[in-house]
Amino acid sequence: MVDNPNFIIIMPDQHRADVLGMVNPQVKTPNLDRLASEGVRFANAITQSPLCVPARAAFLVGKYVHETGAYTNKMFIHKTNPMLIKDSFLNLLKKRGYRNIDIGKMHLVRHHGYDALKKAGDKNLKIIDNVSFHYDKMEELGFTECQEVCGKMESAYVGSKYIDSLQEHGFLKIYHEWAMKYPILLAEPMPIPKEFYIDYFVGDMAIKWLENHLKSPKSDKPFCLFIGFPGPHDPFDVVKEYADLYDPDEIQLIDEELEEPKRPFPKYIMRSRIISRSKHVTEDYIRKARAMYYGNVTLIDEKVGEIRKILEENGVLDNTWIIYTSDHGEQLGSHKLFMKFVFYRESVNVPLIIRPPQGMKGKVIENDVELIDVPTTLLDILNIDLPPNHRGKSLLPLIMNEKEGTDYQHKELCISQVGNYAMGLTKKWKFVVDSSTGKLLELYEREHDYYENNNLALISEEKHTGEQLYRKYLEKIIPKIEIPGGFQL
Repeated sequence: MVDNPNFIIIMPDQHRADVLGMVNPQVKTPNLDRLASEGVRFANAITQSPLCVPARAAFLVGKYVHETGAYTNKMFIHKTNPMLIKDSFLNLLKKRGYRNIDIGKMHLVRHHGYDALKKAGDKNLKIIDNVSFHYDKMEELGFTECQEVCGKMESAYVGSKYIDSLQEHGFLKIYHEWAMKYPILLAEPMPIPKEFYIDYFVGDMAIKWLENHLKSPKSDKPFCLFIGFPGPHDPFDVVKEYADLYDPDEIQLIDEELEEPKRPFPKYIMRSRIISRSKHVTEDYIRKARAMYYGNVTLIDEKVGEIRKILEENGVLDNTWIIYTSDHGEQLGSHKLFMKFVFYRESVNVPLIIRPPQGMKGKVIENDVELIDVPTTLLDILNIDLPPNHRGKSLLPLIMNEKEGTDYQHKELCISQVGNYAMGLTKKWKFVVDSSTGKLLELYEREHDYYENNNLALISEEKHTGEQLYRKYLEKIIPKIEIPGGFQL
């Protein structure tokens, strides 16, 4: 194995784990399918939070959410626990001599435009911040070069190369008008050329960086290229060329998947139902939204293919690890919900494909793994010692077949958290508690309840099982602190 290989981490926002061609034949992802055929797909990868900022902060520093203190999208690690930043995996790579490049959406620092989102619909929509104003914070996190954009909606208020390009070519007004139309239940193509759709633009930025790097005097220096596609996050608005790849009438739905949660359900599920307008969600709309979402994934897949092609044509592919994952999933109509921040499988399971240099015979690993295991694996590849109390666990033994054919259990417990709420996942059980009180809220038997429709926490004779799981696994490690209101986006 090469001493200092390159790393490309591709992290789209809100990509649900089962929206891949290799898992769901309805979806067109030939390039991701090819990566998986030359590497490893982890079928049960769990995010540390079904919400952007908490998941990304945990990924950066290899800690759980209660350790980073970034419990919501309004809590950032620079304020909640800045002491962890020096040991981010990016800073550890930088000490090894790596160029760490930020391209796209990272959602690791606070932009003032985030607070302006509540003004969506304001007829005087305007840019009030710029990503470049915060690059010093990104450099503290370990990036050496930044070409950031914000998410689809926040970009309406925050300047970047993307916004500059829209303005230069006369599309900013259309973009702003689109932002003002936004509710979650909008599934229509954005009326701009594909080259100016945010995910296409981010893909092109990454491709341009690679082309320039490979021609530069620094081309012999190892790099970690972190690409953050803002999609397929809602709104479901991929441009028409990709929307037309999918006919909503042909999208197949499964009745069990669409079952609504049984009352009484936790406050965060009620919040999700309100935001999703669950009472008004129809199967026709779910099909329409999925067609748009699938189209967005296919667009991203196309850019993944172009990135791989450049590496191959320039003789760099055989010295590069490619990792494709996401910060969290998307309900996409499952349980009549949209977005994330709940602990159903659709929100907490993320795609995870790892292709090593020179490739390998593709395989699927069923073991439960965590998103924070990914940067730990990069450090293991480089034989870099882990910081104290690092929570990630290297995936190399699984990738390199060292544990194949054994009863190896990668992790006895996986943890995901948001606000006051915490999920524990064991081989047999998924359980959710209000971590401020320890009260059991949800309990599912994984083998016999794939779609998580039978909440056993509501059944008195099963309730004690969930309570025992909490006492065994979470009570001693997750502090009983209370987030105002219990939950915030």
